[in-house]
Amino acid sequence: GTWTGRTATILCAAVQHFASHKRVLLVDNWEWGLEGGTYPFMAENRDVLIELERQLEPYVGVFQPVKGEILKVLGTVKAALRQGTCALLHHDAGHDYEQVYRDLKAYLPLLSEGGYLLVHDYNHPDNRGTRQAVDEIVGNEATLNRLSVFNTFGLFRKGPPSRGDDGLASLGTNRAAPINI
Repeated sequence: GTWTGRTATILCAAVQHFASHKRVLLVDNWEWGLEGGTYPFMAENRDVLIELERQLEPYVGVFQPVKGEILKVLGTVKAALRQGTCALLHHDAGHDYEQVYRDLKAYLPLLSEGGYLLVHDYNHPDNRGTRQAVDEIVGNEATLNRLSVFNTFGLFRKGPPSRGDDGLASLGTNRAAPINI
């Protein structure tokens, strides 16, 4: 999910600065879903797609919105990938077990070898279904390894487990420490 583009802004800025030959595909339906009454900032009659476009004005050409339900637009996403795979897959869509499991099983084949999976709300106490689905998939996917958990984000890498420094040591992460939710 993308919603109004707060995380997308960070991703677009990073791509523009570090990998200007790449782009960010943003998948969302930009409509009110089940969470509509859950969060106070979600007010009826907001056009969140317009809010996203305003937020990302400095990054025109870096991002491409793909509007629709995540599983229904999979073909469109596949066609938009220049190399057939993506280097980073950020999941922030439905938060119940079934939705997360289906989404990731459908999209993980698009993740390149050595690519990263970033899951929002992985460690959120109100969204235990997210963590359950991800942990089950990681447990069954020999090539998907957990690297770190920071706040509510979980970071995973597709590929064999790395030996030594995986580049996260500078963040002060301790992957051996227990994760409490």
